[in-house]
Amino acid sequence: MRFGFDPANNIRDLAGNTLTGTMSSPLIHIDNTGPSAAAITPVNPGYWPNPNGPTNDTVVRFTVQFNEPVMNFGLDDVLITQTGTVTHTNTSVLPATGPASTYTVRFSGITGIGTLSMSVDTTGDIVDRVGNPIESSVTSLSVIFLEDTDAPYCTAIYPTTSSPTNDNTVYFAVAFSEPVYDFDGTDLLFSKSGTVGFTTATVSPTTGVIPTDAYTVAVHGVTGDGRLWFRVDTDGDVKDTFHNPLQSSVVGDQLTIDNTPPAILFNGPDPVSTSDGPVEYTVIYDDLHFDTTSITLSAADITVLNVGKAAPTVVVSGTAPNQRLVTISDLAGSDIGAGEVAIQVTRVGTAYDLAGNTAPISGESDPFTVEEGMPLAWWPLAIALMLAAALVFTWRRERRAGER
Repeated sequence: MRFGFDPANNIRDLAGNTLTGTMSSPLIHIDNTGPSAAAITPVNPGYWPNPNGPTNDTVVRFTVQFNEPVMNFGLDDVLITQTGTVTHTNTSVLPATGPASTYTVRFSGITGIGTLSMSVDTTGDIVDRVGNPIESSVTSLSVIFLEDTDAPYCTAIYPTTSSPTNDNTVYFAVAFSEPVYDFDGTDLLFSKSGTVGFTTATVSPTTGVIPTDAYTVAVHGVTGDGRLWFRVDTDGDVKDTFHNPLQSSVVGDQLTIDNTPPAILFNGPDPVSTSDGPVEYTVIYDDLHFDTTSITLSAADITVLNVGKAAPTVVVSGTAPNQRLVTISDLAGSDIGAGEVAIQVTRVGTAYDLAGNTAPISGESDPFTVEEGMPLAWWPLAIALMLAAALVFTWRRERRAGER
Protein backbone atom coordinates (compact mmCIF):
# COMPACT_ATOMS: atom_id res chain seq x y z
CA MET A 1 0.00 0.00 0.00
CA ARG A 2 1.09 3.59 -0.73
CA PHE A 3 -0.46 6.98 0.05
CA GLY A 4 0.16 10.57 -1.11
CA PHE A 5 -1.42 14.04 -1.44
CA ASP A 6 -4.17 14.86 -3.93
CA PRO A 7 -2.88 17.53 -6.36
CA ALA A 8 -6.30 19.19 -6.19
CA ASN A 9 -6.03 19.94 -2.50
CA ASN A 10 -6.79 22.99 -0.39
CA ILE A 11 -3.77 22.75 1.82
CA ARG A 12 -2.19 26.16 2.49
CA ASP A 13 0.54 27.53 4.65
CA LEU A 14 0.06 30.41 7.11
CA ALA A 15 0.71 32.91 4.36
CA GLY A 16 -2.07 31.39 2.25
CA ASN A 17 0.14 29.65 -0.33
CA THR A 18 -1.40 26.49 -1.84
CA LEU A 19 0.49 23.19 -1.57
CA THR A 20 2.17 22.28 -4.87
CA GLY A 21 3.95 19.18 -6.12
CA THR A 22 3.26 15.50 -5.46
CA MET A 23 4.66 12.93 -3.09
CA SER A 24 3.97 9.24 -2.43
CA SER A 25 4.86 7.22 0.61
CA PRO A 26 7.07 4.12 0.49
CA LEU A 27 5.33 0.83 -0.36
CA ILE A 28 3.76 -0.67 2.73
CA HIS A 29 3.10 -4.45 2.75
CA ILE A 30 0.08 -5.65 4.64
CA ASP A 31 0.43 -9.33 5.69
CA ASN A 32 -2.19 -11.07 7.76
CA THR A 33 -1.51 -14.60 6.44
CA GLY A 34 0.46 -17.03 8.50
CA PRO A 35 3.29 -19.15 7.04
CA SER A 36 3.11 -22.85 6.23
CA ALA A 37 5.54 -25.75 5.96
CA ALA A 38 5.01 -26.38 2.25
CA ALA A 39 7.39 -29.32 1.73
CA ILE A 40 9.23 -31.76 3.99
CA THR A 41 11.54 -34.08 2.06
CA PRO A 42 13.88 -36.87 3.21
CA VAL A 43 17.44 -36.21 2.02
CA ASN A 44 18.58 -39.15 -0.11
CA PRO A 45 22.32 -39.60 0.53
CA GLY A 46 22.71 -40.91 -3.01
CA TYR A 47 22.41 -44.64 -2.52
CA TRP A 48 18.78 -45.10 -1.51
CA PRO A 49 16.90 -46.88 -4.30
CA ASN A 50 13.84 -44.66 -3.66
CA PRO A 51 13.25 -41.19 -2.16
CA ASN A 52 12.31 -42.83 1.14
CA GLY A 53 14.75 -45.74 1.29
CA PRO A 54 14.67 -48.48 2.38
CA THR A 55 17.80 -48.06 4.46
CA ASN A 56 19.55 -49.09 7.63
CA ASP A 57 21.24 -45.71 8.08
CA THR A 58 21.57 -44.50 11.64
CA VAL A 59 21.32 -40.85 10.55
CA VAL A 60 18.56 -39.34 8.40
CA ARG A 61 17.97 -35.72 7.39
CA PHE A 62 14.81 -33.94 6.29
CA THR A 63 14.65 -30.65 4.40
CA VAL A 64 11.81 -28.44 5.66
CA GLN A 65 10.73 -25.77 3.19
CA PHE A 66 8.46 -22.93 4.39
CA ASN A 67 6.60 -20.70 1.97
CA GLU A 68 8.26 -17.65 3.54
CA PRO A 69 11.00 -16.98 6.09
CA VAL A 70 9.99 -17.95 9.63
CA MET A 71 11.44 -17.62 13.10
CA ASN A 72 11.37 -19.70 16.28
CA PHE A 73 11.53 -23.07 14.49
CA GLY A 74 13.23 -25.44 16.91
CA LEU A 75 13.21 -28.94 18.36
CA ASP A 76 9.87 -28.43 20.10
CA ASP A 77 8.23 -27.77 16.74
CA VAL A 78 9.23 -31.11 15.19
CA LEU A 79 6.46 -33.72 15.28
CA ILE A 80 7.88 -37.22 14.80
CA THR A 81 5.98 -40.36 13.82
CA GLN A 82 7.80 -43.68 14.29
CA THR A 83 6.38 -47.12 13.52
CA GLY A 84 7.52 -50.64 14.27
CA THR A 85 10.60 -50.80 16.45
CA VAL A 86 12.21 -47.65 15.04
CA THR A 87 13.69 -45.29 17.62
CA HIS A 88 16.22 -42.47 17.56
CA THR A 89 18.34 -40.76 20.19
CA ASN A 90 19.00 -37.21 18.95
CA THR A 91 17.34 -34.47 16.91
CA SER A 92 18.83 -31.19 15.71
CA VAL A 93 17.62 -28.24 13.62
CA LEU A 94 19.75 -26.02 11.39
CA PRO A 95 19.97 -23.09 11.14
CA ALA A 96 19.57 -22.65 14.85
CA THR A 97 18.07 -19.17 14.45
CA GLY A 98 15.92 -17.54 11.80
CA PRO A 99 14.42 -16.06 9.90
CA ALA A 100 14.91 -18.66 7.15
CA SER A 101 12.76 -20.36 4.55
CA THR A 102 14.67 -23.66 4.55
CA TYR A 103 15.71 -25.72 7.56
CA THR A 104 17.37 -29.12 7.96
CA VAL A 105 16.17 -31.52 10.64
CA ARG A 106 18.64 -34.27 11.54
CA PHE A 107 17.72 -37.50 13.32
CA SER A 108 20.58 -39.68 14.61
CA GLY A 109 21.03 -42.84 16.61
CA ILE A 110 18.29 -44.57 14.60
CA THR A 111 17.71 -48.28 15.19
CA GLY A 112 14.98 -50.82 14.55
CA ILE A 113 12.68 -51.85 11.73
CA GLY A 114 9.77 -49.66 10.65
CA THR A 115 9.30 -46.08 9.43
CA LEU A 116 10.02 -42.52 10.50
CA SER A 117 8.28 -39.39 9.25
CA MET A 118 7.83 -35.82 10.49
CA SER A 119 5.71 -32.70 10.26
CA VAL A 120 5.80 -29.23 11.85
CA ASP A 121 3.71 -28.34 14.90
CA THR A 122 1.18 -25.66 13.98
CA THR A 123 0.40 -24.88 17.64
CA GLY A 124 3.91 -23.77 18.50
CA ASP A 125 5.57 -20.37 18.43
CA ILE A 126 6.68 -20.32 14.78
CA VAL A 127 5.91 -16.92 13.22
CA ASP A 128 6.79 -15.03 10.08
CA ARG A 129 8.60 -11.69 10.07
CA VAL A 130 5.49 -9.71 10.97
CA GLY A 131 4.40 -12.10 13.69
CA ASN A 132 1.75 -14.17 11.91
CA PRO A 133 1.70 -17.66 13.46
CA ILE A 134 2.16 -20.80 11.37
CA GLU A 135 -1.07 -22.04 9.85
CA SER A 136 -0.34 -25.46 8.29
CA SER A 137 2.22 -28.16 7.62
CA VAL A 138 2.57 -31.09 5.27
CA THR A 139 3.81 -34.47 6.48
CA SER A 140 6.93 -35.98 4.97
CA LEU A 141 7.28 -39.32 3.25
CA SER A 142 7.90 -42.12 5.72
CA VAL A 143 11.51 -43.29 5.53
CA ILE A 144 11.60 -47.09 5.62
CA PHE A 145 14.14 -48.78 7.89
CA LEU A 146 15.11 -52.42 7.39
CA GLU A 147 17.89 -54.67 8.56
CA ASP A 148 19.79 -56.36 5.72
CA THR A 149 22.95 -58.39 6.22
CA ASP A 150 22.93 -60.11 2.81
CA ALA A 151 25.99 -58.97 0.89
CA PRO A 152 25.73 -58.28 -2.85
CA TYR A 153 27.72 -60.18 -5.47
CA CYS A 154 28.57 -59.70 -9.13
CA THR A 155 26.58 -62.20 -11.18
CA ALA A 156 27.70 -61.55 -14.77
CA ILE A 157 30.31 -59.69 -16.82
CA TYR A 158 30.19 -59.95 -20.59
CA PRO A 159 31.30 -57.84 -23.56
CA THR A 160 28.61 -55.98 -25.47
CA THR A 161 31.12 -55.12 -28.19
CA SER A 162 31.20 -57.81 -30.88
CA SER A 163 34.21 -60.12 -30.75
CA PRO A 164 36.73 -59.95 -32.35
CA THR A 165 37.05 -56.17 -32.52
CA ASN A 166 39.52 -53.46 -33.42
CA ASP A 167 37.51 -50.68 -31.74
CA ASN A 168 39.45 -48.12 -29.74
CA THR A 169 36.74 -48.20 -27.03
CA VAL A 170 35.06 -51.45 -26.05
CA TYR A 171 32.11 -52.06 -23.73
CA PHE A 172 31.14 -54.64 -21.12
CA ALA A 173 27.91 -55.18 -19.17
CA VAL A 174 28.19 -55.85 -15.43
CA ALA A 175 25.28 -57.26 -13.40
CA PHE A 176 24.92 -57.48 -9.61
CA SER A 177 22.55 -59.46 -7.43
CA GLU A 178 21.02 -56.22 -6.09
CA PRO A 179 21.46 -52.46 -6.51
CA VAL A 180 24.93 -51.26 -5.50
CA TYR A 181 26.78 -47.95 -5.44
CA ASP A 182 30.37 -46.64 -5.24
CA PHE A 183 31.24 -48.79 -8.26
CA ASP A 184 33.87 -47.13 -10.46
CA GLY A 185 36.94 -47.88 -12.55
CA THR A 186 39.14 -48.46 -9.51
CA ASP A 187 37.05 -51.54 -8.66
CA LEU A 188 37.97 -53.38 -11.88
CA LEU A 189 40.67 -56.06 -11.88
CA PHE A 190 41.73 -56.57 -15.51
CA SER A 191 43.44 -59.50 -17.18
CA LYS A 192 45.02 -59.40 -20.63
CA SER A 193 46.72 -61.73 -23.06
CA GLY A 194 49.00 -61.14 -26.01
CA THR A 195 49.88 -57.52 -26.66
CA VAL A 196 46.57 -56.01 -25.54
CA GLY A 197 46.74 -52.67 -23.76
CA PHE A 198 44.37 -49.85 -22.81
CA THR A 199 44.48 -46.42 -21.17
CA THR A 200 41.43 -45.99 -18.91
CA ALA A 201 38.17 -47.63 -17.88
CA THR A 202 34.99 -45.82 -16.85
CA VAL A 203 31.79 -47.06 -15.22
CA SER A 204 28.26 -45.72 -15.74
CA PRO A 205 24.84 -46.95 -14.63
CA THR A 206 23.01 -48.66 -17.48
CA THR A 207 19.72 -47.16 -16.28
CA GLY A 208 21.21 -43.73 -15.65
CA VAL A 209 20.36 -43.95 -11.93
CA ILE A 210 22.53 -44.98 -8.98
CA PRO A 211 22.21 -47.31 -7.13
CA THR A 212 21.43 -49.98 -9.71
CA ASP A 213 22.15 -53.62 -10.37
CA ALA A 214 23.26 -53.00 -13.98
CA TYR A 215 26.33 -51.03 -15.06
CA THR A 216 28.24 -50.43 -18.29
CA VAL A 217 32.04 -50.49 -18.32
CA ALA A 218 33.80 -48.63 -21.15
CA VAL A 219 37.46 -49.46 -21.75
CA HIS A 220 39.26 -46.72 -23.69
CA GLY A 221 42.44 -46.59 -25.75
CA VAL A 222 42.47 -50.30 -26.57
CA THR A 223 45.45 -51.48 -28.62
CA GLY A 224 47.26 -54.68 -29.57
CA ASP A 225 46.12 -58.23 -30.18
CA GLY A 226 44.88 -60.79 -27.70
CA ARG A 227 42.09 -61.01 -25.15
CA LEU A 228 40.73 -58.68 -22.47
CA TRP A 229 38.57 -59.50 -19.44
CA PHE A 230 38.08 -58.49 -15.79
CA ARG A 231 36.34 -59.14 -12.50
CA VAL A 232 35.11 -56.77 -9.77
CA ASP A 233 37.37 -56.24 -6.77
CA THR A 234 35.76 -57.54 -3.56
CA ASP A 235 38.16 -55.37 -1.54
CA GLY A 236 36.97 -52.19 -3.23
CA ASP A 237 34.23 -49.70 -2.39
CA VAL A 238 31.25 -51.49 -3.94
CA LYS A 239 28.37 -51.95 -1.49
CA ASP A 240 24.61 -52.31 -1.46
CA THR A 241 22.18 -49.71 -0.16
CA PHE A 242 22.49 -51.20 3.33
CA HIS A 243 26.29 -50.74 3.27
CA ASN A 244 27.04 -54.45 2.92
CA PRO A 245 30.32 -54.83 0.95
CA LEU A 246 30.62 -56.87 -2.22
CA GLN A 247 30.97 -60.54 -1.38
CA SER A 248 32.15 -62.10 -4.65
CA SER A 249 32.51 -61.59 -8.38
CA VAL A 250 32.45 -63.81 -11.42
CA VAL A 251 35.34 -63.67 -13.85
CA GLY A 252 34.11 -61.88 -16.95
CA ASP A 253 33.78 -63.30 -20.43
CA GLN A 254 36.74 -62.56 -22.66
CA LEU A 255 36.73 -60.11 -25.55
CA THR A 256 39.08 -60.80 -28.45
CA ILE A 257 41.06 -57.76 -29.60
CA ASP A 258 42.44 -57.87 -33.16
CA ASN A 259 44.25 -54.89 -34.65
CA THR A 260 46.34 -56.84 -37.19
CA PRO A 261 45.14 -56.93 -40.81
CA PRO A 262 45.21 -60.14 -42.86
CA ALA A 263 48.61 -60.95 -44.38
CA ILE A 264 48.79 -61.82 -48.07
CA LEU A 265 50.99 -64.82 -48.88
CA PHE A 266 51.87 -66.42 -52.21
CA ASN A 267 52.24 -70.13 -52.82
CA GLY A 268 54.07 -70.71 -56.11
CA PRO A 269 54.97 -70.14 -58.84
CA ASP A 270 54.11 -73.36 -60.62
CA PRO A 271 56.01 -73.95 -62.83
CA VAL A 272 59.10 -71.93 -61.97
CA SER A 273 60.09 -71.64 -65.64
CA THR A 274 58.08 -71.29 -68.84
CA SER A 275 58.13 -69.68 -72.24
CA ASP A 276 54.39 -69.08 -72.56
CA GLY A 277 52.64 -70.29 -69.39
CA PRO A 278 50.31 -70.83 -67.81
CA VAL A 279 51.93 -70.07 -64.44
CA GLU A 280 49.86 -70.41 -61.27
CA TYR A 281 50.10 -68.71 -57.89
CA THR A 282 47.88 -69.37 -54.89
CA VAL A 283 47.10 -66.13 -53.04
CA ILE A 284 46.51 -66.92 -49.36
CA TYR A 285 44.99 -64.54 -46.79
CA ASP A 286 46.54 -65.41 -43.45
CA ASP A 287 44.55 -64.22 -40.39
CA LEU A 288 43.31 -65.81 -37.16
CA HIS A 289 39.87 -64.26 -37.56
CA PHE A 290 39.54 -64.09 -41.32
CA ASP A 291 36.14 -63.29 -42.82
CA THR A 292 35.73 -66.05 -45.39
CA THR A 293 33.03 -64.09 -47.21
CA SER A 294 35.12 -60.99 -47.77
CA ILE A 295 37.50 -61.79 -50.65
CA THR A 296 37.02 -59.46 -53.64
CA LEU A 297 40.35 -60.11 -55.38
CA SER A 298 40.16 -59.73 -59.16
CA ALA A 299 42.58 -59.74 -62.10
CA ALA A 300 42.63 -55.93 -61.98
CA ASP A 301 44.19 -56.15 -58.51
CA ILE A 302 47.15 -58.24 -59.75
CA THR A 303 50.17 -56.45 -61.13
CA VAL A 304 52.63 -58.53 -63.14
CA LEU A 305 56.00 -56.92 -62.56
CA ASN A 306 58.56 -56.39 -65.38
CA VAL A 307 55.86 -56.29 -68.05
CA GLY A 308 56.06 -54.08 -71.13
CA LYS A 309 53.15 -52.61 -73.06
CA ALA A 310 51.53 -55.91 -73.97
CA ALA A 311 50.68 -57.68 -70.72
CA PRO A 312 50.02 -61.39 -70.37
CA THR A 313 46.59 -62.74 -69.50
CA VAL A 314 45.78 -62.85 -65.75
CA VAL A 315 42.83 -64.82 -64.38
CA VAL A 316 41.71 -65.06 -60.74
CA SER A 317 39.62 -68.10 -59.86
CA GLY A 318 38.55 -70.26 -56.94
CA THR A 319 36.13 -70.09 -54.02
CA ALA A 320 38.24 -71.43 -51.14
CA PRO A 321 37.57 -69.72 -47.79
CA ASN A 322 40.85 -67.82 -47.58
CA GLN A 323 42.62 -68.13 -50.93
CA ARG A 324 42.38 -67.59 -54.67
CA LEU A 325 44.22 -69.06 -57.69
CA VAL A 326 46.00 -66.60 -60.00
CA THR A 327 46.82 -67.95 -63.47
CA ILE A 328 49.19 -66.09 -65.84
CA SER A 329 49.27 -67.13 -69.48
CA ASP A 330 50.01 -65.88 -73.02
CA LEU A 331 53.51 -64.89 -71.97
CA ALA A 332 54.97 -65.51 -75.41
CA GLY A 333 52.58 -63.04 -76.99
CA SER A 334 53.36 -60.29 -74.50
CA ASP A 335 56.20 -57.81 -74.25
CA ILE A 336 57.37 -59.37 -71.04
CA GLY A 337 60.58 -60.72 -72.53
CA ALA A 338 62.93 -63.22 -70.99
CA GLY A 339 63.87 -62.99 -67.31
CA GLU A 340 62.34 -63.17 -63.87
CA VAL A 341 58.72 -62.12 -63.33
CA ALA A 342 56.80 -61.70 -60.06
CA ILE A 343 53.28 -60.64 -59.14
CA GLN A 344 51.86 -58.32 -56.49
CA VAL A 345 48.39 -57.48 -55.10
CA THR A 346 48.23 -53.71 -55.51
CA ARG A 347 44.81 -52.80 -54.11
CA VAL A 348 44.07 -52.23 -50.44
CA GLY A 349 40.91 -53.99 -49.31
CA THR A 350 40.83 -57.19 -51.36
CA ALA A 351 39.70 -58.90 -48.13
CA TYR A 352 39.27 -58.21 -44.43
CA ASP A 353 38.93 -60.04 -41.14
CA LEU A 354 36.04 -60.31 -38.71
CA ALA A 355 37.37 -57.37 -36.68
CA GLY A 356 37.21 -55.12 -39.74
CA ASN A 357 40.95 -54.98 -40.44
CA THR A 358 41.57 -54.53 -44.17
CA ALA A 359 44.09 -56.54 -46.18
CA PRO A 360 46.92 -54.24 -47.36
CA ILE A 361 48.93 -54.14 -50.57
CA SER A 362 51.03 -57.29 -50.69
CA GLY A 363 54.73 -57.72 -51.12
CA GLU A 364 56.17 -59.28 -54.26
CA SER A 365 55.76 -62.98 -54.87
CA ASP A 366 58.63 -65.34 -55.57
CA PRO A 367 59.49 -64.91 -59.28
CA PHE A 368 59.23 -67.34 -62.13
CA THR A 369 61.54 -67.34 -65.14
CA VAL A 370 60.40 -66.63 -68.67
CA GLU A 371 62.59 -68.54 -71.15
CA GLU A 372 63.07 -67.83 -74.83
CA GLY A 373 62.08 -70.89 -76.86
CA MET A 374 61.79 -74.12 -74.95
CA PRO A 375 61.47 -73.56 -71.23
CA LEU A 376 64.02 -75.16 -68.93
CA ALA A 377 61.32 -77.26 -67.38
CA TRP A 378 60.88 -79.08 -70.68
CA TRP A 379 64.57 -79.91 -71.21
CA PRO A 380 64.53 -83.21 -69.27
CA LEU A 381 61.72 -84.45 -71.48
CA ALA A 382 63.49 -83.25 -74.62
CA ILE A 383 66.72 -84.99 -73.59
CA ALA A 384 64.82 -88.16 -72.85
CA LEU A 385 63.19 -88.03 -76.27
CA MET A 386 66.55 -87.44 -77.97
CA LEU A 387 68.13 -90.36 -76.09
CA ALA A 388 65.22 -92.56 -77.08
CA ALA A 389 65.61 -91.49 -80.70
CA ALA A 390 69.36 -92.23 -80.56
CA LEU A 391 68.72 -95.68 -79.14
CA VAL A 392 66.20 -96.43 -81.88
CA PHE A 393 68.62 -95.22 -84.52
CA THR A 394 71.44 -97.37 -83.10
CA TRP A 395 69.19 -100.42 -82.90
CA ARG A 396 68.09 -100.06 -86.51
CA ARG A 397 71.67 -99.62 -87.73
CA GLU A 398 72.85 -102.71 -85.89
CA ARG A 399 69.94 -104.71 -87.24
CA ARG A 400 70.72 -103.75 -90.80
CA ALA A 401 74.35 -104.67 -90.31
CA GLY A 402 73.32 -108.10 -89.04
CA GLU A 403 71.08 -108.74 -92.00
CA ARG A 404 74.00 -108.28 -94.35
